[in-house]
Formats: sequence, structure tokens, C-alpha cells
Amino acid sequence: MATHAKHIIDKLAAELDVRHDKLKAALDGSEPIYAHDSLKPKHYAERSIKSEDIRIAVDDFQNILKEIKATLGKRR
Repeated sequence: MATHAKHIIDKLAAELDVRHDKLKAALDGSEPIYAHDSLKPKHYAERSIKSEDIRIAVDDFQNILKEIKATLGKRR
């Protein structure tokens, strides 16, 4: 088991939280668009989500996970 400085762990955890929030925001997309189609239930709503935003947010989240693995996954 390796030991790491608390400030490094706190910095990585804070960055993980920021990038997680960005990913959630990308997944939320824009305001719901309620269906006017008679075949769908009245409460049915769809969101507009940009695929580019999802790709960027996922890549960004993946990068912080790799950084955490590289930093904290080392044996000392």
C-alpha cells in the first residue's frame, strides 16, 4: 500500500468532482421537449443532447481517471 500527500489527493478529488459535474450537465442536455405525438404519453419528454458535448465530457472524465491512476496507482 502506498502513501500519498493529502493535498495531492484533495486536488485530484476536487478535479474529479468538477469533471463529474460537467459530464452530468452534458447528459442533462437542454430543456425537455414535451411530445405532441398522440402515440406517446402526455408526460413523455425528450431532451436535446449534443453528441459532441458528450464526447468531450466523457474524454475529460476519462483523463482525470487516468491521471488519478497514474498518480495514486504507483507503488512507493
